[in-house]
Amino acid sequence: MKHLALFTTALLISLCVFSQADYSNWQTAESKAYSLKYPSGWNADIIGDAGITMMASDVKKDADDKFKENFGVLVKDHSKKPMSLSEFAEDQVKEIKNGMENTTFLGSQRLERGDGDMYRITYVRNQNGLELLYDSRSVMKDNTSIMIVFTMERSKFSEYESILNQIIESLVVK
Repeated sequence: MKHLALFTTALLISLCVFSQADYSNWQTAESKAYSLKYPSGWNADIIGDAGITMMASDVKKDADDKFKENFGVLVKDHSKKPMSLSEFAEDQVKEIKNGMENTTFLGSQRLERGDGDMYRITYVRNQNGLELLYDSRSVMKDNTSIMIVFTMERSKFSEYESILNQIIESLVVK
């Protein structure tokens, strides 16, 4: 019981710290469908409001760094064929499991947000000798899906997890 109390206390403290993220040195990306914040040192390309609307990547750390960790935001209008967030996530999972070579599906889960639910889908792909972890988060509002796909070397997940979570926390769906 003592361990449960310590665990609960630690979890609450980490949630309080996490929910007070410091975005003072971050940039803001705006679109008709969403806004979000990302680290100011990242290179960003704001593309538009349909399809891939934004790409951002970290800089390589040194000459041995083989991959720029990055994320992209995809916006899709589903008004011609309306679907729920669950149906959208199921379609994504099927595509990953059935249509991607050198891919290992790790899981999917529905997450609660203050402004609605979100789906998280994770998988690993081996590309050009690198083991890349894909961590996508999807939301649905008014027949429009917004999917943020983070790509990083699997071995660097713990290094980027906090940044990934802060970006997701900053997401405002319009």
